[in-house]
Amino acid sequence: MPASFGMIAALQGDLDTSDGVGKVFFRQDSSPALLRQAADHINRAFPEDDVVNPIHAVVVTWVNVAAHQSESRGDGLEPTGR
Repeated sequence: MPASFGMIAALQGDLDTSDGVGKVFFRQDSSPALLRQAADHINRAFPEDDVVNPIHAVVVTWVNVAAHQSESRGDGLEPTGR
């Protein structure tokens, strides 16, 4: 690290939005505060590697989304079946 190429590191990929309730939002961000927060998080997670200084970040937020083939969203509410 750092890689000689751009990368996106997704931590959650097994999401199910088929119930019509869950939503996934994403945006690109290059604000200094967010980049500093991302760099601090990555550098704490990988202290043995070189320091990372990102120039862009992709922020992904999911709301009311269950894991694929889950019985519920984990919030105690059942999907509406839309």
